[in-house]
Amino acid sequence: MKKILSLIILISSFLYISAQNNPFTEQNKLTFKESESYKTVTFLVSHLETQQEINQLINLIKSNPDVFNVSFDNQTMTCTIECKIKMDKLTIVGITGTNGYKISEYEEKVHLFVSTSTAPKQERNNQQKTLSYNQNLYKVIFTIQNVNAGNKEQFLKDLEQINGVYKSDISPSNDKVRTFIQSNLNAERLKILLTQKGYLVSNFTEEAYNKDNNKKLQSPPIESISVNKEKKELTPTEKIEHLEQLINKRKAEGSDYQKYELEKERLKKEISK
Repeated sequence: MKKILSLIILISSFLYISAQNNPFTEQNKLTFKESESYKTVTFLVSHLETQQEINQLINLIKSNPDVFNVSFDNQTMTCTIECKIKMDKLTIVGITGTNGYKISEYEEKVHLFVSTSTAPKQERNNQQKTLSYNQNLYKVIFTIQNVNAGNKEQFLKDLEQINGVYKSDISPSNDKVRTFIQSNLNAERLKILLTQKGYLVSNFTEEAYNKDNNKKLQSPPIESISVNKEKKELTPTEKIEHLEQLINKRKAEGSDYQKYELEKERLKKEISK
């Protein structure tokens, strides 16, 4: 019993000391985004039944000196961490796993900070170089078939939550998308991720972008991309391929896929006529 009590006191002392060195303060919660690049990490946590258990997880993560902020959504059981860019997945998995927490659906997104106001000219130039070299941005343009005015905002939100997507916009006709991605992502991987989310996408083009330090991360609006151009429909065969991917994904998730199966069979019959 004495050994257990001593161990508890030792662990408590360690967490307390770590917390003293931790920049997680109310002031930092408001200011760190204005002074440096940071990373947002989200993941699901299983088997947390009480608020006390949730608070223990939050305090455990807060004790790391590279963490700025931690929040937890009790409805979706999603933990969100705002931390220094150097804090990697291995560190977070180590913190949670060694303490008995089971996490899944890990995602992260980098938020790059570039000063444009009070920094000296040379410092701003250095920051712009860092942005250009670190990001290695690529411009990707593709067509999308099942986005309209009603779900456009949700689509853009889903797109920009993908790790590696920097910024995006969509044409007024909602059929052409332009997005800027970092080097940890490519057009083929982006297509797969969007298909898994249920979007009908095709005709991907990719090119290096922002290699010139003086080149701004801006280009003419994509309004002209689809003007006076007929919207390309997917062929029945392409639709079947997309539906098969969606069915396999839903089977793996244990979700209902019957309506997609019926649509696939309908298209097959249509082709065989």
